[in-house]
Amino acid sequence: MRGPPRHSAKLAEGPIGATLARLAFPVLIALLGMVGFNIADTYFIARLGPHQLAAISFTFPVVMVIASLSIGLGVGVEARGRGPLVN
Repeated sequence: MRGPPRHSAKLAEGPIGATLARLAFPVLIALLGMVGFNIADTYFIARLGPHQLAAISFTFPVVMVIASLSIGLGVGVEARGRGPLVN
């Protein structure tokens, strides 16, 4: 049996707020970058016309559903591959 990874102990030590902020900051930066790209894309495509803007407005939720399913399957396969939890 293998024990918990060394770096997992750091999550349970120290103040909760600082730990959450440290973990959330990179995610926040990534999300802000994605929003920036989406705003820029929307601006340039809106200049092409309303039909083109409607087309990307329709396809965005479809792409997000596919991405969400992919991430969910990836997490599930990883958890299944690790096997049962050992206490």
